[in-house]
Amino acid sequence: MLALKDAPLEENSRDVELLSRFFKSVSSCSKPVIAAVNGPALAGGCGLALAADYIIADTRTALFGFPEVKRGFIPALVSDILVKRAGEGIARRLLIGGETISAPEACRIGLIDATSENPLDDALMLAAEWAKNPLITMQTIKKMLLKLPSLDSDEKEFYLKQQNLHGRYTPEFEKGIQSFLKKR
Repeated sequence: MLALKDAPLEENSRDVELLSRFFKSVSSCSKPVIAAVNGPALAGGCGLALAADYIIADTRTALFGFPEVKRGFIPALVSDILVKRAGEGIARRLLIGGETISAPEACRIGLIDATSENPLDDALMLAAEWAKNPLITMQTIKKMLLKLPSLDSDEKEFYLKQQNLHGRYTPEFEKGIQSFLKKR
């Protein structure tokens, strides 16, 4: 932080741009991203975890929060990710208050998806389970979920109808229907 404070505007601008692209690349990754949090995920680390599609955290050691406010730093780059994941009320609590919360509390308020005694093992099991789903279908769903917030209600309705219609003509859907009918 000290180096950032003394860096020229151009250098800080470059750093902001790279960090912003980093968070966006995780959240918009075409493949599902599962975060296994094993300890404190604070500030940018919390933002990184929240950019994942699914978050499993160690029940005993994981902590979440944005303590930057206590140091006069504005956690702007993670604010949108936080609001999308947990809502504006939780975002206010964490960003303005700088509160650090435990994994069980983070799960209770919807900030994360699950807690575990072995988050990495559970994340790997979940990844193996998700890997059974058709990749193109998961990728389409991720694109859809990323696009929805930018649409007004009429555009959203049209877009979702188009996605549903398109999905009915994919090889993955045909294979899935055949599998279902054959009880596989």
